Amino acid sequence: MARIDGQTAQRNIRIMTARVEGKTLDYIAQANGITRERVRQILRRQIDYLQETPARAQEDERLRKIAALYKTQKQPKTCQDSEAIELAVSIRAQNVLKHGLAGVTIKGLASYPDSFFLSIPSCGRKVLKEIRDAASDITLGH
Repeated sequence: MARIDGQTAQRNIRIMTARVEGKTLDYIAQANGITRERVRQILRRQIDYLQETPARAQEDERLRKIAALYKTQKQPKTCQDSEAIELAVSIRAQNVLKHGLAGVTIKGLASYPDSFFLSIPSCGRKVLKEIRDAASDITLGH
């Protein structure tokens, strides 16, 4: 991972903290002047970095605590009732959820058959699998 300046590091900590507190990706993105996709990328990169270099996490007690919380929660506690658009999936999968399943909760995705998903433009088997996997990670509490 490339070295980042102090201001960027502080922003990343703010983003992780907000997500652990249950803030939505949209809220975090607007508060930081970035896109929702960028928020997702930052969260994933920070967690991966901390898992790869535990010594670095030990240096910053606050960051270590945030990472531990995020690792155990991954999503806000009420995320099963959140809209499916909040899933951490690719842009293509986000578009499928936005245009074909607007307003559906993550928990509610399970009630839709594969044939329904595949009838949505841009939704193929790979996107369907990505959405199903992301939803099951949350509903199973991983």
